[in-house]
Amino acid sequence: MPRYVVLESDIETKGQKIRVMRDGFAVLAIGFPLPWLIFHRLWFEAIMLLPFLLAISMFSNHSDTMGIVLIGNLALGLVIALEGDGRIIARMKRSGFREVATVAEAENLNEAEFHVAFMIDGNALRGAKKAKKSDQDAELERSDMILGLT
Repeated sequence: MPRYVVLESDIETKGQKIRVMRDGFAVLAIGFPLPWLIFHRLWFEAIMLLPFLLAISMFSNHSDTMGIVLIGNLALGLVIALEGDGRIIARMKRSGFREVATVAEAENLNEAEFHVAFMIDGNALRGAKKAKKSDQDAELERSDMILGLT
């Protein structure tokens, strides 16, 4: 089951200050690691993958090495599939987002966003309750009552 990471930024980007990102296994990256990296704008990782793909393609000319080529492609795809979403989150952290929470009990992105909205509303309610208590405490300090005696 994937984990969802809640990222927050001080600057509003694309109309959002809070983003929920999936951190799990990227199935499409197994078969298509280079296009997957390019689609998600992970340029450095795509450039680092190119020499490995070129080395594997040099072996693909010989019929004796087809098993090695298949295993090599699957191994590269598996590494990208396991670490790809983490690299996207790391890129967002470098661009100014910070991790504020994780949601582990969500089945999909919509459910994770629902949990995040509930957490935000809950924090807002807790903040309102704290403000209400502090107003009551200030009121008690101003009163003439000490220990309930008048």
